[in-house]
Amino acid sequence: MLIHSYNAVLGIFAVISGFIILFGVNNVYGSENNVSNIVTNESVNQSLSNESVNQSLSNESVNQSLSNESVNQSLSNESVNQSLSNESVNQSLSNESVNQSLSNESVNQSLNIAYKFAPFLSLNGTDYVDLADDKIFSLEKFTVGSWIRVNESDLSNPAILINKGGFNSEEKGKNMNYGFWFNSKGIIQGGFETDSGQYFAANSTDKYNDGKWHYIVLSNDGNLLKLYVDGKPVSIKATNGTKPDNSGSQPLRIGANSLEEDKFFKGNIDEVRVWNRGLTDSEVNDLFVGSFNNTNGQILYLNFTEPSLTQTTTLSKHDQDQDSFKDATEYKWIKTWGGQGTEDGKFLRPHDIDFNNDESIMYIIDRDGGRVQAFDKDGNFLFKFGKNGQGDGEFKVPYGLDVDKEGNIWVADRANHRVQKFDSQGNFILKIGQNDFTKSSAPGEFDNPRHVRVDADAKYVYVADSKNNRVQQFDVNGTFIRTIGQLGDKPGEFNLVTTIEMDPDGNFFTTERGNERIQKFDKDWNPILMWGSKGSGDSQFCHSEHIAIDKYGNVYMNDPQSDPGCSLVPSVKKFDNNGKFITKWGSLGKEPGQFGDPEHLAVDSDGNVYVSDRKNDNIQKFAPVP
Repeated sequence: MLIHSYNAVLGIFAVISGFIILFGVNNVYGSENNVSNIVTNESVNQSLSNESVNQSLSNESVNQSLSNESVNQSLSNESVNQSLSNESVNQSLSNESVNQSLSNESVNQSLNIAYKFAPFLSLNGTDYVDLADDKIFSLEKFTVGSWIRVNESDLSNPAILINKGGFNSEEKGKNMNYGFWFNSKGIIQGGFETDSGQYFAANSTDKYNDGKWHYIVLSNDGNLLKLYVDGKPVSIKATNGTKPDNSGSQPLRIGANSLEEDKFFKGNIDEVRVWNRGLTDSEVNDLFVGSFNNTNGQILYLNFTEPSLTQTTTLSKHDQDQDSFKDATEYKWIKTWGGQGTEDGKFLRPHDIDFNNDESIMYIIDRDGGRVQAFDKDGNFLFKFGKNGQGDGEFKVPYGLDVDKEGNIWVADRANHRVQKFDSQGNFILKIGQNDFTKSSAPGEFDNPRHVRVDADAKYVYVADSKNNRVQQFDVNGTFIRTIGQLGDKPGEFNLVTTIEMDPDGNFFTTERGNERIQKFDKDWNPILMWGSKGSGDSQFCHSEHIAIDKYGNVYMNDPQSDPGCSLVPSVKKFDNNGKFITKWGSLGKEPGQFGDPEHLAVDSDGNVYVSDRKNDNIQKFAPVP
């Protein structure tokens, strides 16, 4: 993934497949030679001195505690004009009790201000910065913040600061996922739009187009939409669980509308951050004063000095070509969690793994426990749903799952010969398949379905109907559409089809335990290629299990090598999108990095690989080594 140095450039500079694209960005590095700042904090203890400060004091010493509303300072190198007001402070200050040191480059105060005034991004009203569309930027809950500065004469209507998804389209996939902007009067507005174009926004009452730096934060925790200015909430709107339209493929854009090249911002911007969760009031205030160091959920940080992308809980800086794990050949063990048991966080043969869109929840099937458990990416237990049985929401050998773009969870309920759909919290919605819990070869019915996959548009559902040696296609309401494939070993045929996955281009991939191979199909299920056979070579499999596909289209396969005559050395194997072997790792055992019987796996947007081990009853997390 490509992140370029930000420097002063003219004209158009773009990287077609890169992550950040700068269009005509001029004077990206700003400087601040005259310090003009509004200083606010709940508690300010200042000792001030300057030769040019002429003040009269009515007290020998001043130790003042000033509230946020009672401090309004304009500081410059040559002079200080202070207007201090507080219920408990009404004083004339003399030169003897003022000890203030002001310089052109810094204002030294006991107050810790996060923003350093330089360097910053300068936008001229026709340019902007793009971060290419990525699943990690498509959010339901979010916080987005940045420092901004603009003069009143520089505003258009509206002038977008940060935008993902679009602006006032009312067409699904083209609505605003999140963003904030100025209206022509200098009012800050921020919010999101739903799939149908319903608009949720929070608006400031004061104007902030005053040529001074302000810290703007917009946060949505799923129930409340909050707009903050300079660390304090200025507007709150109830959303009552309403979800933004996060289905669009538009970039995350700084300085303009991400759907079309309009609504440009002219001014300065810095310290752009995005989280996949709502921040608390105290966290936002700590951000403003520079004392917030918790990166949990932070997925983006740009300071326009050395831009770095931060995903999940690490401040990981991507390398120069932005493909920090695309061609990685080495993976290191990070952590293990689980263990055998029925308690929360324990497993009885863990199986499939998948994430919701913003990767804040990882769902894991606990096969013999008859349930699905939810964790964060560090393995912390969140919640669970399901139990062994045949009722709605119950399971008998749950096997594979998929989370669609709406956050719904689809589970292949293997021994009940059906597929069930749940919302993001595990509430039952519908089921597909027979009602008598017996196997069937009839269209729309199943014999041991092992996996389910929903397409990127949440329009169609594909089921690996394993023992019928076919894939079945349904709409999202469960209406049968067609059958794909039949028993055989030719291209497009199946022998115990086990997994269905899709790459970023919409191509389908399947695994078959009977044929010990991977097949690749186009969007219409026309065969493209296949690789694999039974054996212990790098491109061979033995008792092949399941695959996962990363955002570059690389294919990861769990290969237990557990059948008689095979190596008995389990591993995870990585291939490129056309089946070229890249690497493998693992061995037999119970120690970190070893496997008993690796079953399913998932890859997050950072390239971390999560492997379920049904014999050791645990989950292991591995990270690519750049």
